[in-house]
Amino acid sequence: MTETANLLSENIRLLGTMLGEVIVEQAGGDLFQLVEKIRGLTKTWRSGDAAAQKQIQDTVALLADDLAQTSNILKAFATYFSLVNLAEEHQRINVLRQRREQAFLDGEAERESIAAAVESWKQEGLTGEQVQSLLGEMLIMPVFTAHATESMRR
Repeated sequence: MTETANLLSENIRLLGTMLGEVIVEQAGGDLFQLVEKIRGLTKTWRSGDAAAQKQIQDTVALLADDLAQTSNILKAFATYFSLVNLAEEHQRINVLRQRREQAFLDGEAERESIAAAVESWKQEGLTGEQVQSLLGEMLIMPVFTAHATESMRR
């Protein structure tokens, strides 16, 4: 595992631990244990253990009559996944920053940038007219969103 992946895993683990502490504080240890049971069974099921799926279904079936408990579990998982998304976005920003800094230090255009594309066209010997023709064939559409977070990649 790379250093970047390790850092992301550590951050996710830290955020998960903190969320667990908040769940215990706000909703009690029983809810935390149930969330951890579902999470563990889900991981086991994803690893190929078909019996875990049945256990998940049985556990979820018991929750059908307890709307408050179900709501708390859904909130816990929604919060966890939001935290994971934030950690991944933070990691992506750090990686892009490191690449930009390294490109600057190396005196090169940043990889996958417009400047790098122009440089590669230069190295391939394309003329200004050929580049203009290529650009004329491209479909470039700006995306306007109500909030910056709406433009994040899926």
